[in-house]
Amino acid sequence: MGSMKPASPAQLTEFSFGTFDLQTQPYRLRQDGTDLEITPQQAQLLELMLQNAGTIVTRQKIRETLWPADVHVDFDRNINFCVTRLRAALGDDASSPRFIETVPRKGYRFVFPLSGGDPLTNVSPSRELSGRKRWLVLGGAGLAAAFGLMLVGLVTRGGAASAPSVASGETQVTHINKLYWNACGAAALEAGLPSEAKEALFRACYRIEGSEGSQLRQAAEAFEYVLTLKPEFEPAIAGLARVAYMFGDWEQADSRTRLALELNPQSTDALLTKAEIAFRHHFDWPEAERLFRHTMALDPNFLPARTGLASLLSAQGRFTESVRLSQETKESFPLSLHARSEFAEELYFAGQFNEAIEEAQRVVEVDMERPEAWLLIIHSHVALGQLDSALGEANRLLKDLGFEELADLDQLWEALSHQHVGNSSDPDQWSEKAFFTLAAGRLEEAWEFMKRACIERSGWSLPYFDVDPRFAPFRDEDELQNLENCLRLGFPHWPPRLRKAEQ
Repeated sequence: MGSMKPASPAQLTEFSFGTFDLQTQPYRLRQDGTDLEITPQQAQLLELMLQNAGTIVTRQKIRETLWPADVHVDFDRNINFCVTRLRAALGDDASSPRFIETVPRKGYRFVFPLSGGDPLTNVSPSRELSGRKRWLVLGGAGLAAAFGLMLVGLVTRGGAASAPSVASGETQVTHINKLYWNACGAAALEAGLPSEAKEALFRACYRIEGSEGSQLRQAAEAFEYVLTLKPEFEPAIAGLARVAYMFGDWEQADSRTRLALELNPQSTDALLTKAEIAFRHHFDWPEAERLFRHTMALDPNFLPARTGLASLLSAQGRFTESVRLSQETKESFPLSLHARSEFAEELYFAGQFNEAIEEAQRVVEVDMERPEAWLLIIHSHVALGQLDSALGEANRLLKDLGFEELADLDQLWEALSHQHVGNSSDPDQWSEKAFFTLAAGRLEEAWEFMKRACIERSGWSLPYFDVDPRFAPFRDEDELQNLENCLRLGFPHWPPRLRKAEQ
């Protein structure tokens, strides 16, 4: 009989390294059997590093693990403090690390072997870079991967959320009030829910905007669990509607949204999902605007409703309104990078490219791995005809990621035109593929992608077809009217030429 395969670090609930032991359920750090003083957040960081022992844990990954998406703090300062305190607990030295190595511009790596595990290969950053350059030379795959990681964040309109970690000194209710999703507040205040159901709902709210299918499925399971205890609990039904929307199941999303609104006509969560469906799937923009404004009237500080309405206004070419609203939102949420990124985007659609670059630069100064901001800077320079500046920005990011620089922008577009940019809710992102294929000079192929984008309602950029400068070359083509009919009227009214092309 063969020996049992040991559990991977990601599956462990206890870790041992040197004279230290970390227990994760609940968190407890000991040295030679003696408990050490450590906060839950520091223990969570140590667990993350141990799960990825020998590999780099990026600062972005640490941020996503330790803080929910809507908590706004000085992340760099807090990460630095958390790492410093963790090193102090382990008796480690940053200048000569035994346990936690700093990888400049990237993050941290746990370098001490785990007890019972394989020896760690301590790969220096220079050797990693050499390997990545070889990957890039082999047909541009590394380049596509680097920008592909950015695109995943862009096309999902937000990064994957993590389970909550309430900072010291905050009450749970105070922490909940920082979230987008009102269901979390309802969970904390609902007297009829047992504590385990509240916790399940609380965690689900952080996962509901995640880009990964596993995050969404976990959110759905939590919402379903709450409904077994309280079948008509509207926030959980609204949460399931949102999950269905994120998976592109429009019919299920619409059905659950209607049920949630029957139970609570003022459910801002359900109204937001209904507005997004009207905006991005049905292209019923008057109804979408009515719903966004109604949601904002119920809760003027509901950030997704404000940014959703600004995006809708831009798609309609109402740039003065969209820029004004997004600027007011940015000023109302001064610590929100999401609000600032959305402001930069509305400036871009309005043709205010220099201002868009300035705002997006402020975003990347705080978070250099913010994908939508980097791409917006590059696209804005392209729209201004500043191709050298666009190339310089692309190369600046690639250099920070450890990749070889580009010779020209054509190399970038060609690589991205072959990169998978889909996600759980939209596996294909056809409108994005259409743009990169168009930029790579393959117009006929790009048109086929745009047709599929229209048919399948695929691609976050699809509603902005009339205003996004990236799609300008399409607007000079004979097929334009067919595509506009498809977008505005839907399948029953498509012209025969377009329908035939897809059969």
